[in-house]
Amino acid sequence: MKNRLQSMEDILERNISGFHEYSLSEPVHLNYVSQNLCDMTGYTVDELLDEQKDNYALLVHPVDREAYLEFIHNLKSQEQTLTCKYRLMKKEGVFVYVSDTVTSRKLADGSMVGDSVLTDITDIINENSNLQFLNETIPCGFIRYSCQKQPKISYINRQMMALLRFPQVREGELDYLELYKEDIFLMIPMQERHKFAKSLKQVYSSSTPVAGEMTLLRCDGT
Repeated sequence: MKNRLQSMEDILERNISGFHEYSLSEPVHLNYVSQNLCDMTGYTVDELLDEQKDNYALLVHPVDREAYLEFIHNLKSQEQTLTCKYRLMKKEGVFVYVSDTVTSRKLADGSMVGDSVLTDITDIINENSNLQFLNETIPCGFIRYSCQKQPKISYINRQMMALLRFPQVREGELDYLELYKEDIFLMIPMQERHKFAKSLKQVYSSSTPVAGEMTLLRCDGT
């Protein structure tokens, strides 16, 4: 049992990306910091932990800090899992883009804590910035997606969104764009899916370009 507990602690310390735990009771502060987070930010455990204030919040980019603080405030309201994207300043003075997923939970004494996992998404943001340049210079629909068995969209430009007629999201209604991002097959008619999957497999296995024609299904059913 001791070895098992040690293994679990080692996983949290070094293998769970940016893991840390918040005390969500006032004043909000970190009560646990993993070595992985220290490696990601360049700060030591002692520099990040302070029972009187949230030193971690000071690392958030000033432009993103208001959204970050609202994110933390919402986590305190009930047990839930929320995600927020923001820029984080490393000790060396450079910013990295992170996706922060926190699960808040209530302890036996009624206090709230939040378990956080950070993902460094800097490369994705930079890649999408390059794609944004294409979006502004090439007047055509453009999508970037993964080649896995169930491809996910990581970038889609305005022209393609207009082409597929994504409706404006209203409160209480489905966000079709988010659905399509998670499953690109939603924009492909049933009779075209085998053809698309075959092309996708060819690209994935041989890393060669594939060109051709296919029908797409708009959000309005046309």
